[in-house]
Amino acid sequence: MFKNFKTIKSLNFLAEMKKFIAASKSGKRRMPNGAKLQHATIVNYEAVYTVLQKFQVHCGEALLIPLSQKEHQREHKQLIRYWTQFRHHYANYLYRCGYKDVYTGLQLKTIRVFLNWMKNKRGFNIKGYEGLFTLPTEHLPVIALTTEHLGLLLKPSFKASLPKQIQQTLDLFLFGCATGLRYSDLEALTNRNIQNVNGSAYLVTISQKTKNETRIKLPVFARKILQFRKSGSKLLPYPGKTIFNQRLKLLGEAAGWTQIVGKYRMQNGRRVEVKTNKGKSFRFCDLLSSHVMRKTTITTLLMAGVPEHAVRRISGHAPNSKEFFRYVLYSQQFLDEYTDSVFDGLAKTTEE
Repeated sequence: MFKNFKTIKSLNFLAEMKKFIAASKSGKRRMPNGAKLQHATIVNYEAVYTVLQKFQVHCGEALLIPLSQKEHQREHKQLIRYWTQFRHHYANYLYRCGYKDVYTGLQLKTIRVFLNWMKNKRGFNIKGYEGLFTLPTEHLPVIALTTEHLGLLLKPSFKASLPKQIQQTLDLFLFGCATGLRYSDLEALTNRNIQNVNGSAYLVTISQKTKNETRIKLPVFARKILQFRKSGSKLLPYPGKTIFNQRLKLLGEAAGWTQIVGKYRMQNGRRVEVKTNKGKSFRFCDLLSSHVMRKTTITTLLMAGVPEHAVRRISGHAPNSKEFFRYVLYSQQFLDEYTDSVFDGLAKTTEE
């Protein structure tokens, strides 16, 4: 596949990427603010490395990083041609493996970050890859519960109808919806995170991802959940994230949220439907996961008219966060529907 470029002085791609991952693990390579990289980021790097290993076997030859030597136009065009072919073949390989644009884009971004590190931090003269390892951003739909959904979950009669394990899932889910925390932050909570001030309970925590401190006044239903917690260092019982997500889907099924909504992703620029392991379309309950708690908190507050800067303070998003802006757009759709409904009703009352 890349035989025409073997005359160019090159580095072994996988060997150098191993060094990149090792530097990221050890803390030699850090975030721009000096903080160590998150464990999840390292896991993503290792996943890309594994796929690249399989891609190398598929190609039947070693993956290389060609270095610029002569600094003339002919060589520069040759390097651009190499990276263009690399990107083309690698993306097509990912698509044939069934990956969608979101994951393919993450793979390409990781390779871009790696090559930038090789060039800017290790001083290798790598050229021709700039602007190639990217994909148009796909904005995944925001899955969040409405106030009607939450109203059902808060009914004591509904909770009483559930098995004990699903009741625990319900409590943890509602507590997550009240606080807007990531699941990793929920797992880290202990009794020390609760402060009682003048009859009110506050949850004070520092995000493991952003390191921002948040102070949240707990609503009545969240305080009631804490009243029935068992003694111990953990604030609430936290099953593994995978188990929690599985039980959350059962909770949604028990709530009757079984309408078909489908799950769609972009693949090589085309919108395709993703099916379940049984080959069926996704129901709303099938799409429930731990991420829904945080999304529900943010969208509920925005839809209730809470100013964006106040919601960001609770969620820990930066003022220019693209992720937060997606929630704003999502909540605006709901507001538009309510506005249309109100004014359409007014128009009907004035019709002669």
